[in-house]
Amino acid sequence: MVYSKLMEYRRFLLTGLFIVIVLIGTAVYPLFYDRVYGGVLVGNIQLQGKTLEELTAEVRSWEQQTHGKQLLLYFENTVFLLTPDQVDFSMQPDRTVADAWQYGRVGSWWQRVQDIRYARENGRSFQPYISHDQAKLDQLIDQWKKTLEREPKDAVLSLKTGGVIPEQQGRKLHTEELAEQILQAFYHPDIHTLEIPLTVTEPAVTKESLTKTGIVTLQSAFSTKFDSNDVNRSTNIALAAAKINGLILKPGQIFSFNDAVGPRDTASGFKEAMEIFDSEMVPGIGGGICQVSSTLYNAVLLANLPVKERWNHGRPLSYVGMGRDATVVYGSVDFKFVNNTSSSLMILTETKNNKLTVAIFGRENQENLKQTVHIEVTDLKELPFKTVEIVDPLLPAGQVVLDPEKAKKGAPGYEMNVFRVIKADGKVIKREFLGKDRYVPENAVVRVGPKPPAVQPDSAGDIQPGKDMTVNPALPLNPTDPTGSAANQTGSEDKARPPAADDTKSSR
Repeated sequence: MVYSKLMEYRRFLLTGLFIVIVLIGTAVYPLFYDRVYGGVLVGNIQLQGKTLEELTAEVRSWEQQTHGKQLLLYFENTVFLLTPDQVDFSMQPDRTVADAWQYGRVGSWWQRVQDIRYARENGRSFQPYISHDQAKLDQLIDQWKKTLEREPKDAVLSLKTGGVIPEQQGRKLHTEELAEQILQAFYHPDIHTLEIPLTVTEPAVTKESLTKTGIVTLQSAFSTKFDSNDVNRSTNIALAAAKINGLILKPGQIFSFNDAVGPRDTASGFKEAMEIFDSEMVPGIGGGICQVSSTLYNAVLLANLPVKERWNHGRPLSYVGMGRDATVVYGSVDFKFVNNTSSSLMILTETKNNKLTVAIFGRENQENLKQTVHIEVTDLKELPFKTVEIVDPLLPAGQVVLDPEKAKKGAPGYEMNVFRVIKADGKVIKREFLGKDRYVPENAVVRVGPKPPAVQPDSAGDIQPGKDMTVNPALPLNPTDPTGSAANQTGSEDKARPPAADDTKSSR
């Protein structure tokens, strides 16, 4: 009985020892494996089972292939070609081989066993050692970026044909992702083409959606001329016009010029140009934008759309008649109108050949085709200007010259009533009062020589009256105006009386 139990115990020990030996042998055997372990990669290349010599030969072969490689990068119909030499790309095969071969061969036997198992079950990829000129690669990507990137553009109508100009998708290049993909493609023997990574943005208005709105008929158009030699002013006009180009107004929607164009600052791309401020011509950021608002105002009037807010300038303008201008100042003075029709409207603009054109398109309406709109100016009154004299002791007595600093000859102001007249079949069907516009006079400023000495007074307190009033240049022209500017007596140009609001729905 005792012998039987002893034999059974021996068999148990021997069996357990055998199992332990097998397990240890299974675990330790790979430690003496003379090839690349399973699951080890360089990049995306499987190297399992290769000897050190085979591994070295393959990696060096990849390195040789990169010298004559040509990579084709594409997006849709745009193609670029790139070689490793353009960015000074090279591989370091010996360092790459060392990493792949040493995996599973460094550390304690237990750590090595764990590494080998991990690679077999999950894979272990090594990036090859490479070098390149990042500045050259960035420069190339920046060049491609200028070609590939663009803002989305809505579908719009053509001013020439009235047809639909299709929309344009926006594109944003992923520069860092592209750089990484290029470097990987250089050392990967099977990659010869690469699709450029871009984010595509769809525009808000497509040709299909625009066609469904029924916006196909020209409602009105108005043009003004500008001097393209004044580069800054022309830039401001083109930029402001572009910001309202293609804008769609839904039925009942109110258009705000300031909201549509945004801040007039250098960050928005606007330049310094001459503009009217307090009835004076002064340099300012965004000078010329009022030509866009005034041209739009006339298109709105001719389309018979109700105006919600409009202010005239302090002085008449050269590019549009009196009573037909609209000044704007961001944050305070706006031009607004409402789409009172039953369908959507689109604003189109064009700056070409020294001419700014603003047009309004909408749905076809047979009743509108029979109507015409005219703008009438009545009760025109001229406001005379004054001559301000400044005594100049350097001039001969009695001589009068224009002020060399201000050089103002003077110009009259005007007052008038402005009406919109709608006719059908030659008969007036509506006469709408738009407002009473006032343009302030521009006073002349001259310098005069001192007057001859007056007759001696009978007493110290008597002064002989003269025929003209002169002004001491050391004192302000107006005691209540510390600036001494006569124009400031009239206040800002933007304080002219606005037109009467007409909220009545009317056919256009």
